[in-house]
Amino acid sequence: MATSLSPDTSPQAARIHACRSITTCAHNRLQSLDNTSRSLGGPPAGLRLCTDSVPSRSVWGVMDVESVKLMAARLLQPELGRRWEHTRGVAGRARSLSGLLGERTELVEVAAWLHDIGYSPVVRATGFHPLDGARYLRDVVVADDVVCRLVAHHSGALVEAGERGIPELADEFDLPDSELLEALTYCDMTADVDGCPVTVEERLSEILMRYPSEHVVHRSVVRSGPALMRAAANVQRRLGAAGG
Repeated sequence: MATSLSPDTSPQAARIHACRSITTCAHNRLQSLDNTSRSLGGPPAGLRLCTDSVPSRSVWGVMDVESVKLMAARLLQPELGRRWEHTRGVAGRARSLSGLLGERTELVEVAAWLHDIGYSPVVRATGFHPLDGARYLRDVVVADDVVCRLVAHHSGALVEAGERGIPELADEFDLPDSELLEALTYCDMTADVDGCPVTVEERLSEILMRYPSEHVVHRSVVRSGPALMRAAANVQRRLGAAGG
């Protein structure tokens, strides 16, 4: 016998619905602009969607690296100077992968500049920076979907989401292309807190020393460490094969 299912009216479901509604409206607006442009024969030269608080973003492409860099600086540099230095180091590592990533280098560099914006007081909502950053990019900046997913899942975030009891990360953001995610994770795991190059082992050791054993970050890194090292090894192997 068929049974009727009542709608999920929990606060969690309401929040997810609200976030998706915002995203749908923004997507429809961008699609309308794109359709209008196509009917007129293409985008006007130099057209950008921009405000004082979000980076320039072409309606027809990914965000511009320089404007993304400025946004990350506004969000991180004033109160989180060391986090900003780390971010600069991660972005530099992303640029160094151009021989491996080719035309996808800019996509990973954009994600590198943005991967830690969830720590910013302006962006912080749940206290879980991959989710907060990805939601801000999706709902406020209306960033490229791949960038949002890279930020959401960087450096073993799915494991930490499990430790924190936050299913929304997996519910709202699909895993991105594995090679792109490994590239971003490699960049994050080979730049220390001051942005200086380090080995993955050194980076993981520093994180484990910084957080006590009972802390959720410590527990998460213990669990995700082997996968993070494999991701970095995969990138290094591909770099070697590409002659990088």
